Amino acid sequence: MNLQRFLRRRARRAAELAALLTLAAPPVPIGAREPAADPAAELLRARVETLREDGRLNVRGAWLSSRHVLPVLYEANGFRRLWDDARADQLARAIDEARSDGLDPRDYHAAVLEQLERQTSAGEGFTPTVLLGDRDLVLTDAFVRLWSHLRFGKLEARTDSLPPAPRWDLRRLVNGRDPAAVLHEILDAGDVERALLDARPTHALYEGLREALGHCRVLAARGGWPALARGPLLKPGLRDARVPALRRRLALSGDAVPDSGAGEGAVTYDSVLVTAVAALQRRHGLPDDGVVGPLTLAALNVTAEARTEQLRANLERARQFLRDLDTPHVAVNIPDQRAELTSGGRVLWRARAQVGRPLRQTPSFRARLTYLVLNPPWVVPEIILARELIPGMRADPSTLARRRLRLIDRDGAEADPATVDWAAADASCFPYLVQQDPGPDNPLGRVKFMLPNDHQVYLHDTPNRALFASASRAASSGCIRLEDPLGLAEQLLTGQPLPAAQAVEAPVLARLRAGADAAALATWTRAAIDTVIATGETLTVPLTSPLPVLLLYLTAWQDEAGRVQFRADIYGRDAPLLEMLDARFTAAE
Repeated sequence: MNLQRFLRRRARRAAELAALLTLAAPPVPIGAREPAADPAAELLRARVETLREDGRLNVRGAWLSSRHVLPVLYEANGFRRLWDDARADQLARAIDEARSDGLDPRDYHAAVLEQLERQTSAGEGFTPTVLLGDRDLVLTDAFVRLWSHLRFGKLEARTDSLPPAPRWDLRRLVNGRDPAAVLHEILDAGDVERALLDARPTHALYEGLREALGHCRVLAARGGWPALARGPLLKPGLRDARVPALRRRLALSGDAVPDSGAGEGAVTYDSVLVTAVAALQRRHGLPDDGVVGPLTLAALNVTAEARTEQLRANLERARQFLRDLDTPHVAVNIPDQRAELTSGGRVLWRARAQVGRPLRQTPSFRARLTYLVLNPPWVVPEIILARELIPGMRADPSTLARRRLRLIDRDGAEADPATVDWAAADASCFPYLVQQDPGPDNPLGRVKFMLPNDHQVYLHDTPNRALFASASRAASSGCIRLEDPLGLAEQLLTGQPLPAAQAVEAPVLARLRAGADAAALATWTRAAIDTVIATGETLTVPLTSPLPVLLLYLTAWQDEAGRVQFRADIYGRDAPLLEMLDARFTAAE
């Protein structure tokens, strides 16, 4: 330790000792700037400087780690205390209520605050000044943590399949503002409880998850539901000793109305149970045939405790992504393998989707859809070039021609495949683009939707239509294939001005405008989209109003009808997220 640092620390310790000899004074409103005698101020100043310099500070066993926000709050208040009893009581209630958001009160110093409250009330241990100063610091750090976790999520958002980290940068801007300034205003206003309520996402999906979590916790506390033993398929009319347990299980999850279970029908798999099982299957994304097979049995036997944890994981995901969505937005739920366009809480378009297979997972992220391409060409990705096309050309020189693929050089001119030394070709430094022109077998289909991002992931059409009829559609290389892409294009473009004559190729314009009246030429319509598609010519259409696109990974949510939906964790992301969610929190500052 150098001499200057040693002297600074000794000065701080002297200030703390001086504060021990003084009496406590009430906190001053955070906006006040008049000189006021607060004996805790010197103690708080010394502690805050230690936190700023060392990055963390231990107060009565509570590690404070808000290195950026906490010092700014105290500096703005002249190092006077920020908390009176009313505010402290509000925060205590909010910390306890954090359970309803799937968070752990222990992350917000609950035990240390309880101890400090007891000691302050009883006058135990140190002088009132020290107790109140320590209590103030712990309250502030707890408030900063809880507010930031509700506002951003506890975990650092990740866009790949790796587990997130139990930390968050508390300097992340809030609507373009430093969070320290936002929290300064909150404390100045005094309504801590309301501020924490407002920090939560306002999206209906988040409130639905909170409601489902509370209900599931009640069920788990009461013992959950009975497990169903393995056995033959349960089909309509079958008599089976497992039927009474199935009836109770479905009643507890709200999929069926309980009955007496008496008489001949007690062990018969009747039509009432078939309907209830079909309802449960729909809630779990399974084929709703009403037959209890292996997949349905597995869904039935997930415990209420496990479902509770699943809901907690998805509340954390919702905190990370469901923010500032008042405008129209597109959301793709990867486990549900569906996409939808929503505006003002109303679904305008919904379609099934194909997502990345487990070895080529679709990442979770948020971007903006800025333009779409009608009749897009397809540029072969490097990985396909390395695994398929270069080896294919070595074995069969007609591979590119058979697949309607062209070589494009750096000048944009077409090259002859016969001039390439395929034996020495390396995909990582291949000097050509391999491109497929628009057409019925183009992997991008008739339209792609571009949302510029670092993952090179976008939404598009596909000629591979058969897979949309399957319950499991994790089959792409990471991008999102849509069942009804032209329906989405129609929703996005209808009413938007058509391009000017000089903005597009003449053949496209000629066919688009042929035989149309002046009114039809003013804006995009579905007919105009279909006309451009029919030309086979590529047309890029910028959106006059770009909109957010969310690629979400939600394995649980509550739908518009109040039914709790569960989906298989196709990429295995729930368990590592929960492990990190339950880990000790540290701030990334």
